[in-house]
Amino acid sequence: MRARVVEMALLDGGKSRSLYRAVVDRGTERVELIVRQDVGHGPQHGTAFTMAREAAVLCALDGLGVRLPKIYALAPDGDAILMQRLDGVAAIPESRQQRDQIIASFCRNLAALPIL
Repeated sequence: MRARVVEMALLDGGKSRSLYRAVVDRGTERVELIVRQDVGHGPQHGTAFTMAREAAVLCALDGLGVRLPKIYALAPDGDAILMQRLDGVAAIPESRQQRDQIIASFCRNLAALPIL
């Protein structure tokens, strides 16, 4: 059986990139994915910070012990990425304790990267 998209929703946020949540039925399981797409305007559009570059960086960081999504595909025109959805939130929490935990996690992941 071929996989099919059973749900697609535009998520809030983003000025240069649209973010979609997709649910794909693979026959034996449903998988949540994320699609990031350049919207054609905004602060990142037309700069060196392309979706193709983002995908390349995420692929280069794979296997280095940091938490990041697996990249499944890059659109032929390079303007969209299909990737794994990771659990978590994008919003900054109100709680100081939660913010401190996020900052500590970010610093641990940053420290795990090799010096380039």
